[in-house]
Amino acid sequence: MKDKGTAYLWWFFTGLIGGHRFYLGKPFTGMLQALTFGGLGIWVLIDLFTIPYQVARFNKKYFRQLKQIQDEIPL
Repeated sequence: MKDKGTAYLWWFFTGLIGGHRFYLGKPFTGMLQALTFGGLGIWVLIDLFTIPYQVARFNKKYFRQLKQIQDEIPL
């Protein structure tokens, strides 16, 4: 499970090189941000407002996978 506060810290300190994207399990877009310096800052600014959505989406996917694993374990 990921946290919005931690994602914002990653964004603040490594935003131009996509550190927050790597933290949220998006290595491809993280690499693109690193190569373009955050889309020359535009992508980083957009991420400022979309991080809560990105964290929620990651956590939803994480819990869905966790539930699937739990359902497969026989009791």
